[in-house]
Amino acid sequence: MRSQIRSLHQKMALECAEISLRDLCNDLYDEWQSTLSKGRELPEPHGFVQNVLRHGFYLPTIAGAVNHLDRCRQNNKPPHPDALLGILLPWTLRL
Repeated sequence: MRSQIRSLHQKMALECAEISLRDLCNDLYDEWQSTLSKGRELPEPHGFVQNVLRHGFYLPTIAGAVNHLDRCRQNNKPPHPDALLGILLPWTLRL
């Protein structure tokens, strides 16, 4: 019984982390969309990294997310939230 509870707790923790990071990715998308619509230059991706860290996430995949955000910035397009989340949490990719 305890192992089942522990397993459910771990699954719930992963789901909560995914939801929190999805919210951060959606907020970033909205911010970049707003910035583009105002004709301003897109922000550096390091602000997003700081926001992720501020929310208590340390992810070894953050470097890949920064590279993705740099490419989006060079192409002057906001990052798709699902693509960014897939880079941050590769196990969340759903085919």
